Amino acid sequence: MKPPPKTVASGEYPMTPDRTRAWKLAALAVVVVAVGALALWRGGRVHGPAPRYSGYVEEDTLKPFRVSSPRAAPFVGPRGQTIVEAVYREGGNGKPRIAYLAKHSEEGRAAAERRLRGIPPEAGDGEHVVLVREPIAGAAWHPIDSPEGQRITSVRSSRE
Repeated sequence: MKPPPKTVASGEYPMTPDRTRAWKLAALAVVVVAVGALALWRGGRVHGPAPRYSGYVEEDTLKPFRVSSPRAAPFVGPRGQTIVEAVYREGGNGKPRIAYLAKHSEEGRAAAERRLRGIPPEAGDGEHVVLVREPIAGAAWHPIDSPEGQRITSVRSSRE
């Protein structure tokens, strides 16, 4: 003989087919939300743009150069070396790599220096062009808005 089903009075509910189906749907909903959250979280890190940050380096040797306040590159270092801006991205091994070098055109450098100090641009500032190049010895400088400049700045983080 079967024992009688548990009752509401005893504090337990019988597992009916409807109740079983409801629990299964609830568990499925939790799994779907968890997988979706994980995909969004990982998707932004794995497939999103690589983080960029910049610093200054010697143009010829690519040795890092520290400055106490922002400057408009290029400028001359204490030993007469030319200092340019290096834009870094995370490499395939997780370490930062120089993605490309950047500097202002000669005409636009003075205007860029004034902007860094909070002074508004003037009418006679000249054309402000940012030049970029690959971090390879002897590579040519290209305007950032040219097709070659766009190719250089769109370098992927996996590049070694």
